[in-house]
Amino acid sequence: MPEKDLDGQKEETNSENVVRRIGKTYGSSGRWLGYGVELAGVIGFFAYIGYLADQKFETKPWLTVTGILIAMVGMFYLLFKELIQDK
Repeated sequence: MPEKDLDGQKEETNSENVVRRIGKTYGSSGRWLGYGVELAGVIGFFAYIGYLADQKFETKPWLTVTGILIAMVGMFYLLFKELIQDK
């Protein structure tokens, strides 16, 4: 149990400090994990739209590749914009 110091405030125990550091680590990594999932979802969505357009217009694989490239450029732009704001 944490003891009170001279000011009457609780001192942090080592276990509380460890838990706080782990929480900060997982909190920031969760944010980037979310970006990874979003990146995969957006690329998959645009690839699927490109695939359907390829089937309709018989242009395999060019619209699929175009959809993937558009998704990658857009997501990397948003990711770099977020990185710049983070600093």
